[in-house]
Amino acid sequence: MNPEKSDVLFRVAIENDYAEQLVPTYYAKSGTMTNPTTVLSGTKLVQPLEKDKVRMFIGNETYGSSTSVADIERLSVVVQIKEDNTLLVTPYGSMEVEMLDKVNGYNRYVPDLLQGTSKQKVFYLNYRFRLKNSNGSYTGWREVEERLIRIEDK
Repeated sequence: MNPEKSDVLFRVAIENDYAEQLVPTYYAKSGTMTNPTTVLSGTKLVQPLEKDKVRMFIGNETYGSSTSVADIERLSVVVQIKEDNTLLVTPYGSMEVEMLDKVNGYNRYVPDLLQGTSKQKVFYLNYRFRLKNSNGSYTGWREVEERLIRIEDK
């Protein structure tokens, strides 16, 4: 054995039923956000945190090459999927988050929604948030009504 080559470097990746790290997990998003009213569309990267938790950016915020840890802490929420498939949305960092139930059937996860001939994995989210400013005050509340459909690699 060569003592100069006795160390091993390996990557640990987290995976759960909702997202994985080795192959990034994307969901197609649709919905609205208020104050000002914004249409939510495009894709959303979802990161696994624990067995029943994922992290995602709010609204139309996206990850990029210049995204910092501070951006992630400031703009992310944690979504916990409970045993009955209801959801709990909490802040990842400094923002404030409150669950809403304005839309019937939201704040739940549907692991096998039948769409045509295929089954989809869908998050239905309804919450409001406000961001913390650098001076310690908070922005106005923004409400989110969002549907996320998992994009499966085939």
